[in-house]
Amino acid sequence: MNYRQAIAYAAECAGYGCVPGLENMQDLLGRLGNPQNELVFVHIAGTNGKGSVMNFISTVLTEEGYKPFLNTGNVFRSMENISAKQNWEGLWSL
Repeated sequence: MNYRQAIAYAAECAGYGCVPGLENMQDLLGRLGNPQNELVFVHIAGTNGKGSVMNFISTVLTEEGYKPFLNTGNVFRSMENISAKQNWEGLWSL
């Protein structure tokens, strides 16, 4: 399953309303090959200071040789909410 197929699948499921539990997300992640098992995340939440904390952590990680991937939006609908410090061409098969 590629990015477009995942978005279509999510849109298809949206018509069914809210379904409590993680089964649907686990199914979707399974169809995508469980990418969460290969990645490391830093989730920053709260009322104030998220942008400053994100930039600080990004700078530290970059100085240590990592290539942080930043998403400042609620969902991956808009690519302008995503910043990467490397070439992400081919990240998803569009």
